[in-house]
Amino acid sequence: MKKYIALGLSAALSMAVALPAIAQDSSSSSSSSVSSSSSTSNSSSVMSSSSSKKMDGSPMMGRMRAKEKANKGMGPGNPTVDIACMKTTVVKREAALAAAVDAHYASMKTAMSTRATALAAAWGMTDASAREAALKAAHTAFRTSAKTATKTLRDARKAVWKTFKADAKTCKVSVPRVESDAEKSDAAL
Repeated sequence: MKKYIALGLSAALSMAVALPAIAQDSSSSSSSSVSSSSSTSNSSSVMSSSSSKKMDGSPMMGRMRAKEKANKGMGPGNPTVDIACMKTTVVKREAALAAAVDAHYASMKTAMSTRATALAAAWGMTDASAREAALKAAHTAFRTSAKTATKTLRDARKAVWKTFKADAKTCKVSVPRVESDAEKSDAAL
């Protein structure tokens, strides 16, 4: 009986943890409490039945059902999920992201090397107006190269994630929220 009271209290405090299990327990506790005559069992059944009524129509229950629907096929007992396929897909994604970052830094290193050479040549000029024009051209060329390299990285990152999501569908797995959040953190690259 104390178990059902604790279950009702934990449901009230943390509804997001296990709503389907609590709703099932509350329906069984209300049927068992009808047969008992103690006042504590009556109070627990009232609490359990009232909390189950609140949970059934709550927005949280709707979110839980949507989450379950989104993660369909991801349960441990569901044989349709191809875990090996997902593992390969994630490895492919991470390798592609690493290659995109490597290409970006190679482009940036080349742009910086080109700028250093151009700046050294500009500072070797004795004519002030020619030197100023050469300095401006060196910095402008560097900014253009840096913007191009950054755009290329951003486009590559987006393409990699798009491919990953398509590959995940072929693995019969909807992309978990953790992976979607990782995509947002990769935007900082």
